[in-house]
Amino acid sequence: MILRHGREVTTLTIDSPATRNALGSRSLADLAAALAVAGADPQVRVIVITANGTVFSSGADRTELGDPAAVERIVDRLEAVLRLIAETPKPVVCRVNGDAYGAGLAIVAAADLAVTVCQARFALPEVRFGLVATVAAAVAVPRIGATAALDLMLTGRTIDGVEAARLGLVTTVVDDEPALDDLMAERLQELAAGGAEALHQTKVLVRQLVNVKVDGTDVPVG
Repeated sequence: MILRHGREVTTLTIDSPATRNALGSRSLADLAAALAVAGADPQVRVIVITANGTVFSSGADRTELGDPAAVERIVDRLEAVLRLIAETPKPVVCRVNGDAYGAGLAIVAAADLAVTVCQARFALPEVRFGLVATVAAAVAVPRIGATAALDLMLTGRTIDGVEAARLGLVTTVVDDEPALDDLMAERLQELAAGGAEALHQTKVLVRQLVNVKVDGTDVPVG
């Protein structure tokens, strides 16, 4: 995990290109810790989550999926990340530089804003591995609705950035990475123009209208 602190923006970068930025128990714990620190810092106005390489995240680290205890840790830590995204008073923006599968898609769906390139691919392929995308469903269903969620989760099929934007999974789609950087600069400038407390209360308001449950606990992550 790479942390970059700007004047008002903290960028959290998933940094494991060799694993296609797979999310294991350690990387999720690091992401949760970084979110907690950034969320508590009064100098931080916006938190950006992105990744190095050409993939945002290939999903849960498959090297850990054979160990039930490791799977439980991954689930618990992914839930913690999604809860922190929801509860931090700062806007959280996902800069989706490439494919986002499984747990990676869950983080995109949980973010307040998500921008992506058109060639990025998105999927919830858990059923193809005999698994149920429980945690991802908690954030994806409020975002895209039951019909689209059932389509993606039952088939495990892959969609591109254009369809992800049409479904509401991401906020905006652009043609390429230079355009993505331009869009990010524009969005960050727009967010910086808002009052910190007004941004916080607006986030609370919208998320209270779409409460969901993760492991039986109310978590406003829609």
